[in-house]
Amino acid sequence: MRRLMRGLLIVVIGMPFMGAASIMSVGCEGGEGWSGRCELSNTGTQVDVTGTTTTPGTTGSGAGRAPGADAGRPAPTPTLTPNPCASPLCRESYAVGEASEVYPEVSVADLASFRPGGASAQNEPAGVAVLGMPSNFVAAASTQELAGEVLGFPVTVRFVPVGYTFDFGDGERTSTTSGGRTWAALGQAEFTPTATSHVFRERSTARVTVTPSYRASVLFDGTFRREVPGTVQGPASTLQVRVVAVRTALVEATCAERASAPTC
Repeated sequence: MRRLMRGLLIVVIGMPFMGAASIMSVGCEGGEGWSGRCELSNTGTQVDVTGTTTTPGTTGSGAGRAPGADAGRPAPTPTLTPNPCASPLCRESYAVGEASEVYPEVSVADLASFRPGGASAQNEPAGVAVLGMPSNFVAAASTQELAGEVLGFPVTVRFVPVGYTFDFGDGERTSTTSGGRTWAALGQAEFTPTATSHVFRERSTARVTVTPSYRASVLFDGTFRREVPGTVQGPASTLQVRVVAVRTALVEATCAERASAPTC
């Protein structure tokens, strides 16, 4: 009887008649095939057995409910699967494990639309060079970052100054890794040679240009940086330098003291 399904009606033939008012109820727990309680009722002419069953994979005693029995209950929250391509390492709906497999190599030619600024430049004495004596040149450029797009990717390009080319306008030029320093910063006397000084041999107005060189790197999507082989040149800065000849003479006083003194 414990194996009977829910709501099964059993008619027992030949059982002693116990009268319409004689009803027997028996509770059963944990019977084979049952989960929870089951009730047995005997009216003397028939025996009804009722109970609940549990379907594997469900909870509680909800198995076997009629359609619509759960109406009004809140729907279960669905489990959301993260988009596997919702990261900077995704291009064209595919994902990879290494950033180097997504972001391309970049050449100097790919940075043609990015133009770093030039360098500031000056010389000592300011705007003047003495014929046959060193004139000191000083240049300075700063690190710069420019935003844009390279090969279809949003990027930030960083330019770091790594060198300077001085063209002195008289056929001579020099390249250095430093922009030079003033005589005062070097602790040197005026008209002494430095790493960036130049001696002009002819009187003229020289057009001196200073061109900075930058090492570039590209930051993709704010997460992955690639170094770019080679260097990028910035625009040239120009100085007009008047090359003059200086004559010396022994005088009794300065021109301010005696305007009529020789050479004054």
